[in-house]
Order: sequence, then structure tokens, then C-alpha cells
Amino acid sequence: MFDRRECPPERAQEGNTAPGRYFGVVHDTYQAALASHEDGEFTAAVEGYRDVLAMAPAHVDAACNLGLLLHNGGEYEAAMAAYGAALAADPGHGGALRGLGMACYGQGVLQGAVDCYQQLLEQDPDDGESHYNLGVIFFQQGRLAEALASYARAVQANPANGDAWYNLGIAFKEQGELEEAVTCYESAIELNPDDADVQYNLGIVLTELGREEEGVAAFCRTLAIDPAYAAALSHLGVIYHRQGRFDEAIASYRQTAALGHNVEATGHILAALEGTTTEKAPTEYVRGLFDGFSERFDHCLLEELEYKTPMMLQQLLDSLLDGPASFGNVLDLGCGTGLSGMPFRPRAQRLTGVDLSEGMIAVARRKEVYDRLLVEEIGSFLKRSDETYDLLIATDVLVYVGGLDELFRAARGRLCPGAPFLFSTESCSGADYQLRTSGRYAHSSDYIQTLAEKHDFTIATCQAAGIRMERGKWIMGHLWILRARDAAAV
Repeated sequence: MFDRRECPPERAQEGNTAPGRYFGVVHDTYQAALASHEDGEFTAAVEGYRDVLAMAPAHVDAACNLGLLLHNGGEYEAAMAAYGAALAADPGHGGALRGLGMACYGQGVLQGAVDCYQQLLEQDPDDGESHYNLGVIFFQQGRLAEALASYARAVQANPANGDAWYNLGIAFKEQGELEEAVTCYESAIELNPDDADVQYNLGIVLTELGREEEGVAAFCRTLAIDPAYAAALSHLGVIYHRQGRFDEAIASYRQTAALGHNVEATGHILAALEGTTTEKAPTEYVRGLFDGFSERFDHCLLEELEYKTPMMLQQLLDSLLDGPASFGNVLDLGCGTGLSGMPFRPRAQRLTGVDLSEGMIAVARRKEVYDRLLVEEIGSFLKRSDETYDLLIATDVLVYVGGLDELFRAARGRLCPGAPFLFSTESCSGADYQLRTSGRYAHSSDYIQTLAEKHDFTIATCQAAGIRMERGKWIMGHLWILRARDAAAV
């Protein structure tokens, strides 16, 4: 939900001239290279430092400064060699270790960088810069506990390091310790109140904690610093939308779209709020919605929305069949985190789940409900698949598709004769389907009946039901069981 600021290790300082250590040609060549370096004549400086090292391989300052220039030029491997030469002459040299750590980081040799900074900390346990740089590397490696410890030591060594406070906050956020993240972001803001990134990330965490008005204030401060901060505008739109403040949501979403941020997804929500019904929700919108929601999805649906649709469909099917039945090959379209597949697992010899969201599939995989899981758009999957299925499930999926003609045609093509097709819809009257302010679609019963007839389904049963809670009220819909025509009764 936020962009982690890139904080590469700081560049090593130039070595000093070490007057008196070298004499004659070596000394003069080094001084000339140093002068070129200071004047910004970097090619001449590199050549000069190399000439010095050809004459005096143990010239640590020439090696360190050569490493610095090579690193600045993106020649990380050559920089590593130069710093290595300095350390061969003077093991434990602080500038060379810091520079080598920097070059290793640039080359992606992260463990080499870790080794350098740990050696520096052996020399000075209170070296805040090395603690900070280790935190950056550990975070990249997914070693969150070590990143937290390193950033904590960095701010202990230098409480005025705003970037360390910021990154410590990010690490706490990744660890799920949101209150601690807030404290760190607030410390970073005290040091630099005009940092838009920190204000934005504070808004994210406050919103996740349910402190929405404080989150709104943080996003507004972000925009006061940077009026073109599109992600902050988008989050303001989401909060206003959720609170039913539609005019403010529309204004925020329009500005977001004008900045070119999440154009398709933002356009979908604007259409919903402005009363325009579209054919279906864009892929970008659906994927982004559920990728960002995947870890909280089960709690939100089960605890907050009282979501029971999969269980109700399973009970409706059992009632229709006079008891539990076994199905050979079962397909769960829009399987999400696996909530939809779990009630049907005991009835399926083979259960396949398909979903557009990688985040949702990752959660479903941990539950070990499915025999096979695929990240794919459901319509594309149905068209390319050559398998046939004995049961097809689509709970809370059709609400993200308006026109269902193609989906019904593709579904019928994948079903064995007589196979049940189970799905849920939100209900509307009049039009075939409507895009609601929620961003979801509602469908009329007449429309479903027309599609069933057109695509060779019979309606086995249809039951009105509360689909989910929204703002304290039930969203009403229908639970449907269709079956492929021209077979014995289910």
C-alpha cells in the first residue's frame, strides 16, 4: 500500500593526502590526480590514481579515491577491486571498508556489504551510519527482525537521523506493529515536517488502525507539501467513498485520474459514483483491490461483513440433492483466499481455484484447500481450458462483471451435462445490471433467467439472501444453482 524509500549506503569519503608518506614521482602523481579529482576532471583523476597504484600498490588513499570515482561511475566491480587493494595494504581501514560495503551494495553483493559494515561495527559499535546501512540491506533481504534492530541502533546513535526513523517505521509497518510505526513516523516528521513521503505513510498506517480522520489529515498535509502526490489523493478518495462523502470522493478521484495515476481503476469508481454503468470492472481495479486486501480479507468478510455466501450455497446444493454429493472435477472461479472453496472441499475429488489476484492466491495456497491454484482472469481461463467440470462455483464474483453473456457461454462450454453452476448476485430491478456506488454490479433476476435460457442452462433453484453487510445494512441478492441442460435432473 506504500513505496519504500530507497536509502542506499552513503558514499565513502575521499582518503586524505597522507603527506610525507610517499615521495618523488609517486607523490607528484598522486597530488596531480587529487587536483584533477577536486576539479571534477574524473577521467584524468582515475588515470592518475591508477598510475600511482602501478608504482605503489600499497597506496591506500589512491586506492580508496579510485574506488570512490569508479563507484560514482557505476563501475561497481572495479570499485570493489580498488577497495580490496586498499584493504590488502591496510586491513581494517575504515574508509576502505565503508567504500567496499558501498560498492558491494551497488553490485548486489549484499552479504559482502553486510560483512563490511559488521567489521566497521566491531571497530565502533556506535557507528550509526553502519547500523543504518545494515538496516537497509536486511530489509531488502526480508530479514525484518534484524532490520528493526539495526534501524533502532541507528536512531539510538543519531536521534537526528530522520531517514533512520522513517525506515524504522516502514520496518515496523511490515512487521504489523502499526502503533510503533506511527511513533517512528511522527519522530521523522518532527525532524522534517515537510517530508511528503513520511506524511503519506503516516496516513496509510493511521487509516489501517481505523483512525480515518487522522489519516485524512496526514494525506491533506502530504498534498499541502506536494499537490501532485497522486497516491495521497487516491487514498483520500477511498476514505471519502467509504464514508459516503461522495462529492469529496469524486473530486479526489478526478484529480487522481488527471495526474495519470491508476487511470482505469479510478475511472471505474468515478463511473460508479457518477451513475454510469459500464460493461465490467477493469482488470487493474480488481487485481489492485484484492492484492491490497488479501491479508485482511478473511477477517473483514467473516467478522465485519458477516459473509456466509459459500456456506449458504453449499447448504442450498445439499438441500437440492437431498444430502451431500461427491463431484469429480470442481472449479472455483474467483476463489480468493479459499473461503469459497472450503465448504466444497469434502465434496470434491479434485478442486481447482482460479483468481486474478496473486495476493489472494498466496493466502489460499497456505490453507492447502485446493489441488491446483492458478493466477488468471476467469474469462480467459474458461476460454483456454480444455477440461470439463462436474461442479462450477462463482461466489461473490459476478458482482465485478456487469454483462455476463460471455461468461455464461464460456462456463457452459466447460461443464459436463447436468453439472451444477453455483453463483451469487446482488439484486436490482429494471435494467439487466447496474453499477452501484460500491463499485460492484447488481443483476436482475430476469437477466439471469434470460442468460440461462440462451446458454442452455436450467434454473434448479434460486433463493433470496443477504449477501453482505454494508454500513450496518444487508445488501440483498440471490443464490443461484443452474445446471447444464439436456441431462437427468440434478
